[in-house]
Amino acid sequence: MIRKYNFRDMRLIYLMIFTIMFISSIAPITLPLPVLQWVRDFYNTLENGGTVSFATPARTFSGVHEGSRVLILFSSETSSLWGDVSESCMAVFRYLVQKKAHLLIFCSSSTLQNILEIYVFPLLYGAGDIRNVPSYGKEVVFLGFVSGGDALFEAWRTSIRGITPNDYYRNPLSSMEMMNNIDSTKTDIDLIVGFDARAVDSTFVTRDNNLVLLVSGTDSASYLAYYYTAGFVKGAIYGQNQGAQFEILAGIAGKAMSYAQNTLILAVAMTIIIIGSNIQYLRNQGMKKETGGVS
Repeated sequence: MIRKYNFRDMRLIYLMIFTIMFISSIAPITLPLPVLQWVRDFYNTLENGGTVSFATPARTFSGVHEGSRVLILFSSETSSLWGDVSESCMAVFRYLVQKKAHLLIFCSSSTLQNILEIYVFPLLYGAGDIRNVPSYGKEVVFLGFVSGGDALFEAWRTSIRGITPNDYYRNPLSSMEMMNNIDSTKTDIDLIVGFDARAVDSTFVTRDNNLVLLVSGTDSASYLAYYYTAGFVKGAIYGQNQGAQFEILAGIAGKAMSYAQNTLILAVAMTIIIIGSNIQYLRNQGMKKETGGVS
């Protein structure tokens, strides 16, 4: 029967791929997805905390709970990697919001500022301006784009409110309930979540024992993995596929799992096509031998 199909006909392959992708998008098809250790460490650190002891005294974080002070750092690279990190970002954000952590959000580019305002915040807090939601100023504060780079982070080690007195909307940080016990990153931040954040080791970790988790794109894993292997970050998520792994661990329903399943199912389908093509080729070769080379 397989001889009836010509696997060299690209129209057939395109039709099969489209059909598989469509069915897997609307049907509850799930293939096993292994969880990498650094993703598991990311989740376990959020749940159970950890200790950082590069400097003396060591600092211990007991895990994310209501009121945990979390500084979220978006590097300028995240905007160019957004297609590869968007759902991982959303999964981590949803986890932190569900835990009622206190989120202080910063981004180092105006493009990311727009992504957060237009895409991320409406999905997390509902349509409209984030500053109008009841939790603004109590559980979340948006600093927006703040220039300064490493010099800014160095200054924030001593005082955030002294260097950046207002949020993105020009509201004084001193008037916000959440900021009453958040000022110095050196002493007042429980956890830092870096999105493609770099130089976190020299700025936050080795001197102040800040506990850092890292989210980045697949292409960045080759060099940002150093932060995990060296112990500067306690866990990492690279790309949408690993975002799906985090969704599994955290029990969060998100699109990263759908993307990962589509990829897995497509890989299985392509493997079947390749095997079928090889079987067809071998059978054709056998037929040629039987007929003396005439097919």
